[in-house]
Amino acid sequence: MYNSRGEHQGISIQRGEAIPVGYYHRIIHVWIFNERNEFLIQQRAMHLTWFPGRWATTTGSVVSGESDLELAAYREVNEELGLGKTQIVLELVNELIVGHSIVTIFKAFLPSYMLQQLKINEEVADVRWMRKSKIEELRSLCLFAEYSDETFSIVYPILEKF
Repeated sequence: MYNSRGEHQGISIQRGEAIPVGYYHRIIHVWIFNERNEFLIQQRAMHLTWFPGRWATTTGSVVSGESDLELAAYREVNEELGLGKTQIVLELVNELIVGHSIVTIFKAFLPSYMLQQLKINEEVADVRWMRKSKIEELRSLCLFAEYSDETFSIVYPILEKF
């Protein structure tokens, strides 16, 4: 558990337990983009409890004992997509508080042709490159994970700056 400044508070809870008032857990988002102004979006497997079957970016919780957020992000990218440090370089974009979560957003560039070389795990049903308009369509149909509007206001400019 962390305070609102992201400082570890020396306590942990089990996944699924209620987060006490005044405490937060850390979540990592990794938004991977290509040269065609698209994001790499993955469909979550149907057996997952959090938004099964919905589309999302690479995301996950920081696990107990992890203190380096960049390493946590690389762990998630490797677990879900089979990508390592030699294939992508993560860059911290921003951090925000959403509910009881501190969301740390990273970005990374991956050439579009690399889609065929991904090694997805059992948490991922499918992966696709998607433009902002397609993501917005999925959001309007409730087929995208429920991220805050503030998250998208931080993420979409990544494509404009490329």
